[in-house]
Amino acid sequence: MKILITENQLDYIKKFEPYKRSFFKFWDKIGPKIDNDFLNFFGFKNGILRVDDMTISTSNLYVLLREWHGEKNAINKALEFLNQDKFTIDNCGGYNFNFYVETVEVETIHNIIQTNGTIVVRTIPDLENGTVDLIMVGGETMNLKDAVENEEYGWEIQNEISECIDDFLKDNITNTFGVIVLKR
Repeated sequence: MKILITENQLDYIKKFEPYKRSFFKFWDKIGPKIDNDFLNFFGFKNGILRVDDMTISTSNLYVLLREWHGEKNAINKALEFLNQDKFTIDNCGGYNFNFYVETVEVETIHNIIQTNGTIVVRTIPDLENGTVDLIMVGGETMNLKDAVENEEYGWEIQNEISECIDDFLKDNITNTFGVIVLKR
């Protein structure tokens, strides 16, 4: 199979390849992770590295991280991680709770995973046993269920719980395996 590319595309590939090799060497030595240390080491600003007329974003890095792992291996490792019984959020802005992954969805054709590097999950926070430190309301520690049911600020608590879960999934899956996790 032949693939035709333009001269501009070839130039971009030639400029990009040394960065790709550098990222792979970093992951070989330090481990697969896109975190602040990685981004600072390579000079990313606000998730973007600009070099001459080339831009590398964190989205590009996720594709490369999946390539480094091997696409199928990255997805399988992410699915294995999501297969745990429960996950613990500890001190995410004063929130402490467990959550569970109720469903995991990946597209399959003939039982073979077909993905663009994305997994969709449905998560359930354990509100009964979780707590939140209400800094803006006198600093008291409150049960999450009670806080969510509060008419004045319960909606904000729900949003922050969701953000904590998003951050957890990004830190532990997307930034480690390059697999994007979306919540339903």
